[in-house]
Amino acid sequence: MISVVIPTYNRKELLSRAVDSALRQEGVDLEILIVDDGSTDGTREVWAASSDSRIRLIPEEHHGACHARNRGMEEARGDYIAFLDSDDSWQPGKLRKQLDYLEKTQADAVFCAFRHWQPDGSSVQIPGPDLAPGRIVKKQLLSTNLISTQTILGRADCLRRVGFDERFPRMQDWDFALRLTESCQVYYDNQVLADVYLQRDSISLDPEKAFKAMRMIQEKNQADYLRDVHATRTLMTAYYQYAPLAGESCGDACRTLMSPSRPFHENAYIFIRSLWLGAKASFYCFHCSR
Repeated sequence: MISVVIPTYNRKELLSRAVDSALRQEGVDLEILIVDDGSTDGTREVWAASSDSRIRLIPEEHHGACHARNRGMEEARGDYIAFLDSDDSWQPGKLRKQLDYLEKTQADAVFCAFRHWQPDGSSVQIPGPDLAPGRIVKKQLLSTNLISTQTILGRADCLRRVGFDERFPRMQDWDFALRLTESCQVYYDNQVLADVYLQRDSISLDPEKAFKAMRMIQEKNQADYLRDVHATRTLMTAYYQYAPLAGESCGDACRTLMSPSRPFHENAYIFIRSLWLGAKASFYCFHCSR
């Protein structure tokens, strides 16, 4: 059986779309665990009255999506676990196709591509079509996250062992994916099987939380960044993007990537680029404020 964990917080109007897309999955035995993270919009009352035996409502105080996912995994009865956010949906056949791919590759967890929809109706495929299917290792995820929680299907024991870090204000899926590749075999299937919708009140639009989360990603994986100059450069670019919006110093953040264990030329590059990015960010902020 597959346990579908759906954390939700004040998404009463959108949750039905997510649940319906899970119920329409064919060729699998499943249960749906709606973990209500302290909603105040009547979500709990609506789904407590559901007559579908496959749906279980798990009421919780408001602790955040990571806590809700961890609670859902604790309650899951299935051999496999899949995650679905309450404002997103799956394509028909998503779970069956992923289960077949998992068994074919003997993986611990698999993930698929998804279509990311903006509020204006435009969309983009993530990961892009250039990423080939096959095993994914941690090094590939240091520069950017390729795995969204809605795309994951994995063996229950593996996913529970990794768990979600409840300290993360954002990008918890990136942290989860990095740690997942450390202890489990993770494979990518390039079929587009999920739709992820960016809401206008989405937490992913908060630059302060994004900046804080990136600093946490760096701190937890500092040894890996010290060995990967390309990933370091990409992280510096991300700091340039988010630091000014969060009211933080881009240059200071970039210089935390320097280390005595790095070759001199790498430290020199980081220092010079941090000055350049910091000046560029300051000019951008000054220009925008006029």
